[in-house]
Amino acid sequence: MGWAGLVTGVLLLLGGAPAQGAPTTATCRCDAGLERLAGEALVLLPGVEEEVALRLGWRYAGPAAEVVIVRDHARMEEEVGGAVPVWAVGVARVVDPRIVVRADLLAAGQGGGLGPVLRHEWVHLSWGSRAGASRRALPLWVEEGIAEEIGGGITVDAGAALDIAAAFDRLIPLVDLAVRFPAGAWEADLAYRQGRSWVRTLVRHAGWERVRQVLEDLVTGEGDRLRLPGEEAFAASLRHRTGLSLGEWNALWHRSLVVDARPWFHLVLRDLPWLLLVGVALAGLLAYGALRRRRRREIDRLPDGPPDEALPPADADGI
Repeated sequence: MGWAGLVTGVLLLLGGAPAQGAPTTATCRCDAGLERLAGEALVLLPGVEEEVALRLGWRYAGPAAEVVIVRDHARMEEEVGGAVPVWAVGVARVVDPRIVVRADLLAAGQGGGLGPVLRHEWVHLSWGSRAGASRRALPLWVEEGIAEEIGGGITVDAGAALDIAAAFDRLIPLVDLAVRFPAGAWEADLAYRQGRSWVRTLVRHAGWERVRQVLEDLVTGEGDRLRLPGEEAFAASLRHRTGLSLGEWNALWHRSLVVDARPWFHLVLRDLPWLLLVGVALAGLLAYGALRRRRRREIDRLPDGPPDEALPPADADGI
């Protein structure tokens, strides 16, 4: 299968040094030919752990994690041990802490680079390890939104999905994203962007510290104390920490989409049916005007005098 094995020694070959911060306990292995990328991951991991810890408010304390760099989708599914969407650049497994990264998609420019992908997936490892059985008390769209915001990349990178969906009123209901994301690339890209923009709305109006407080409530059992299951615990903590209900935050987020959308893009697409009707009417007027000008030119070319005398009939032999 062509393994390069454990690549701690790759740092020596590259002449690299770990980033500042506590040394990482993570290891890294890779498919054959990807040793340099695996070495880059080892260089990045100490800084990745530090950055995620600063944003979340705690350091990952689970078993030593392993980063696996694979060449393609088939290898990713093999490492993950199950089906993985074809658009996934990285996948985090919390049970046996592992981050699997696809080199081919990174090379194609997806994910925003190795650093953002590692930060994104490290958020999942950190949250899953700390929350344990309470992990799903945090809706998946919020967890992915936090991971995207801290990661700094675009997980799927399928285009301006959020602007288009907001303009056409095609946003995915957040309740549908509480426990799973769509399998299609365009829909998944939209789901990630919705989650990130929702988290940004919360941070913009309440501050990042409120995000940490809500996460801590779910970890320490605030939701259990209130005897609320799943997303209701998140909603209760959100109201407790911010004074606004989940519904009010959702409404605030919807309003923010209009403000944040690219103005020309939103204004044009919002009234697209009306613009199409105007375009058809304008095209009809232009066609009518062109026809009138053509008929006028034909009339102007007609002779002013009487018609010529009739010609004599041609001989039959001339036909």
